[in-house]
Amino acid sequence: VMPCCSLCAPASSFLRLGHSLFTGVPDKPTLSAWPSPLVPIGGHVTLRCQSHFGFEIFRLFKEDGESQGTIFRHSLDMYPVTMAHAGIYKCQGIAPIVHDGLSEISNPLLIIVTGVYRKPSLSALPAPPINSGEMMTLKCCSDAMFETFIMVVYREDVNEVQMRLAGEPYAGGSQVNISIAPVTAAHAGTYLCYSSSSQHSHVWSHPSDPLDIVISGESFQTYSLGSRSYMY
Repeated sequence: VMPCCSLCAPASSFLRLGHSLFTGVPDKPTLSAWPSPLVPIGGHVTLRCQSHFGFEIFRLFKEDGESQGTIFRHSLDMYPVTMAHAGIYKCQGIAPIVHDGLSEISNPLLIIVTGVYRKPSLSALPAPPINSGEMMTLKCCSDAMFETFIMVVYREDVNEVQMRLAGEPYAGGSQVNISIAPVTAAHAGTYLCYSSSSQHSHVWSHPSDPLDIVISGESFQTYSLGSRSYMY
């Protein structure tokens, strides 16, 4: 269920795409999520739509079409977050007093809802620290059957990396193994693992306990997850 908004202009009156009111060139706003597009169930996320061409009012719509009429100014709070909030969102700038006063549609933003299932476990062989040049195998396993596991890696001064991996049956549950060779300083960082169902690919489990991968013989500062506590 999308939250209420303070503006009541009907989205049905702003259906045609337009150009910037000031320059005559297409204006594609930017849609972002704060503090993160990975949101724990029951938590809070703010969606922000920003335009460099003066649009102050926006509409938000979801890929499933449930939120075509959500009108807001700059940012929109969603809480408490439920499974229904997971999915792909886009926004568009509107100028109600101008005929065809519409921006282009933003690039899609994927909102992932976490914490729906029990957390998997994550381990490394050999155990860290790992010598540079060796092979490392990461194992993520769950006591339930999941078709998909997602490995998320945080490194200092580098955007987070996500790897989506196919799970396989294991001891009444499921697991995934990923081998990396040879390991280098680029593989150092803090790793998390999530599990997910193919039927609800935008809904993830609680994250595993963080695993700090330290590569000996290489200079690297492990990234701390302290500022990412909202993901748990």
